[in-house]
Amino acid sequence: MCHFVVVFILTLSSICLEFSHGKRVEGNLVTTENWQFLTRFCFLSKKGTLEYFFEYPQSYARQDLLLYFDNKWDDAYKTGKTCSEQVALLSWVDNQIIPLDNSGVGNCTPINKSDGLYWNCVRKVTFSSSRAKWWFIAIGNCNSQKGLKIVYSLHMMNGEDGELLYHENSADQFYILPIVITFFLIYMGLGALSSAVGYVLHTQQLFHTTYKMYIFCIYTNCFGLFLLAIGWGKYANTGYEETGTWLAGRLFQAMSDIMFVLMLILMANGYTIVRGKLSTPLYIILAVFFSIFTLTYAVLFVYEAEVFDPGEVLYIYESPAGYGLIALRLVGWTFFCVSLIVNLVTHSRKTWFYIPFFIYYTLWFWAGPITILIAMFVINLWVREQTVTGVSNFVTICGHVFFLLLTRPGTANKNFPYHIKTTQIGMMDGTEKEADANSPYEVGETMNVHGPDLQSLFVTDRSSSRPDQTLLTEKPPRDRNGQLPSLSNGNTSSGRLPSLDQRSNKLPPLERNGALPPIGNHEHVEASAPPPLYEMFAAGRFNNE
Repeated sequence: MCHFVVVFILTLSSICLEFSHGKRVEGNLVTTENWQFLTRFCFLSKKGTLEYFFEYPQSYARQDLLLYFDNKWDDAYKTGKTCSEQVALLSWVDNQIIPLDNSGVGNCTPINKSDGLYWNCVRKVTFSSSRAKWWFIAIGNCNSQKGLKIVYSLHMMNGEDGELLYHENSADQFYILPIVITFFLIYMGLGALSSAVGYVLHTQQLFHTTYKMYIFCIYTNCFGLFLLAIGWGKYANTGYEETGTWLAGRLFQAMSDIMFVLMLILMANGYTIVRGKLSTPLYIILAVFFSIFTLTYAVLFVYEAEVFDPGEVLYIYESPAGYGLIALRLVGWTFFCVSLIVNLVTHSRKTWFYIPFFIYYTLWFWAGPITILIAMFVINLWVREQTVTGVSNFVTICGHVFFLLLTRPGTANKNFPYHIKTTQIGMMDGTEKEADANSPYEVGETMNVHGPDLQSLFVTDRSSSRPDQTLLTEKPPRDRNGQLPSLSNGNTSSGRLPSLDQRSNKLPPLERNGALPPIGNHEHVEASAPPPLYEMFAAGRFNNE
């Protein structure tokens, strides 16, 4: 399942890299419409500038550059108004309408080409307003019967040359580059810490699949931030949007999010905590759910790349794709809750781990959607994107840091979840047994397969490490009834040792002259007790031996 997620999103990433557009908007517009939206930008007051170049044939009627600020745009775009009604929303006094002809406002000059006369217009416009505003740039030709035909190039800026964070960036994107770089550096350190903890867990035979998934999430998200930092850095330097690089970075972050949600749901089901393998029905449910989850995520990204309309949407979460991402997050939380509650009912001894696990990650699942909703309805448009970027990355890293603290090995960590050694393989026998600090992980029934039984090689006898317990001895055969087998001699047939009075030979009593009597045929004598050892040593009985 995890391999499917990785391969699918990597393939999608390579495809989506083809969709790239320049911020210095350039194009050759030919349409039968009389009004057309070109681009948008958030300009600072008295610092925002627009450099434009337009060229169109004079055989078309006069074409106008139309500048809408954010409060007027919703009344103009896709409202069913005619070209004249859309232009009537603007003010000639405030220079929101710039005629592209020889009137002098548009700074246009006529040029002669092989196919006729053209207007060539070049000018730099400075925006002045009470605050930073979104400006939407359109072109209109309401008196033409042919529509629009124009070649254009637009360069939008905030600040002077050399101001890396401001010059080429829209006002709502000023601090995205330092935010991304900061989180990238933090994730570099977090990756080193998680790898160190992983090594300690490996030495203790506790380096489980769920922790490997966690490390994968850390480094995948770190690489996504790396791509975003490259994209925003190049954009700040050249003024051209690195749409493909940004999309690839977000795809890697999406891969990290999907894998992290999968890991949380697996742990909520007790995987690597109270069971070594998932039951077949549960595995099928998880496989189907996360296949749909991943495919939906991918469809939403493709929708963004193909259908995203910058005239209607300022950033992804204001679109149907963004609503879909929020819904996916909440569906994942629902699955997480159901899995954890069912598992907690059957494994009550893990309450000390699952209660804080449930509380914190419930907050984590909801933090993202709540942040997005606040951004959509509370935060101002000109600071929205950078705010959401910072908060969403902060929420993500909080989830990763908490998991690192939760799984750190050490006696001080009372919530440490792993008490199953990787060499203690749990078998699927239909009844998963509990495992905690006081109950070792149960090894299931031996599987009915051909070949040697390797399972016994990975189970150790821990009784030898306890000094207060005696070693277990081999049990006698059941048919002996706890008695030793009979001796094969002619003196007894009862299966018991012969009594002393049945023996034909008895040891003679010890003499005190220092020599033992020879063993041979002699008369039966009564056995006597040997003298005390201190008398034997005092008499020097053993000096000659």
